Amino acid sequence: MQIKQIARIAAVATALFAAQAHAATNLIVDGGFDIGSSFGTYNYANNFHGTMTGKGSPWTFSDASGVVNHAGAWGGVASTSTVAFIQNYNGFTSNTPTVSQTFSSSASAYTVTFDLAQRPGNHESLQVSLDGQILSGGLLTPAGASLTSYSYTVTGLTGTSHTLQFKGVNNSGAYDSSLFLDNVNVAAVPEPETYAMMMAGLALVGVVARRRKAQKAA
Repeated sequence: MQIKQIARIAAVATALFAAQAHAATNLIVDGGFDIGSSFGTYNYANNFHGTMTGKGSPWTFSDASGVVNHAGAWGGVASTSTVAFIQNYNGFTSNTPTVSQTFSSSASAYTVTFDLAQRPGNHESLQVSLDGQILSGGLLTPAGASLTSYSYTVTGLTGTSHTLQFKGVNNSGAYDSSLFLDNVNVAAVPEPETYAMMMAGLALVGVVARRRKAQKAA
């Protein structure tokens, strides 16, 4: 096989590896809520109601949600980082706190990971959805005040615009409860055909390399 053909095969294999690496890229912008460092200690969504706007953040915060910047945060959860909070406060007649972001991708399957913690002594729950498809099998209730990692996979999505939403649900009836959210990551899951093509390309490169080695030894 000619060197030009080998080069083309190697280029295909390299492109497939690049596609795989791109698929693992976080599609969420500012998954660590670092943009909140410019907000001050606490930043609520327009005094608890409406949507936080004009802050330069790719996230949308509604009702009693926002960003905590290196503060005690009702138990010290955010003392060393910047995190989002989702607060249910029964002092309001209407309170549906959400944190959401819309991203672009043509993939049909995604892995969603994030860290979540409970305000000490609280029992607030979280509903996570991607394009309206609930990922946590219902409601997710973290056990304690330490950040715990969660991971879910969603399949069968269509289109190129997708919205990830975290919604606080106060099923415990607490007057004031909060969840803390950090390190949000959404990665596209490569289609099976991509893996097959990558493996086939690598196998072909290996065969060519062995043949050339054998020819030189002859």
